[in-house]
Amino acid sequence: MADCSALISSGTDPEEVATLLMNRAYCYGRTENYGQAIQDYGAALRSSASNDVHCLFNRGICYEKLGEYLKVRSIVEKMTG
Repeated sequence: MADCSALISSGTDPEEVATLLMNRAYCYGRTENYGQAIQDYGAALRSSASNDVHCLFNRGICYEKLGEYLKVRSIVEKMTG
């Protein structure tokens, strides 16, 4: 993850940074570091809107794993809007 973090820090293309953030968030989620995954998915959403459904969906899964069901509901409402 250190390499991914270095690329994120040096990235200038918002789409590339968003992709890197999503990849790192996925890794954090797989290692049950849900708080950090949520932060990275949020940063990816702010960086680029091209993958918003993917980010929102995976962010919702992380919130569900943390038992934060109201946040999951809010995400589902955004997605089905």
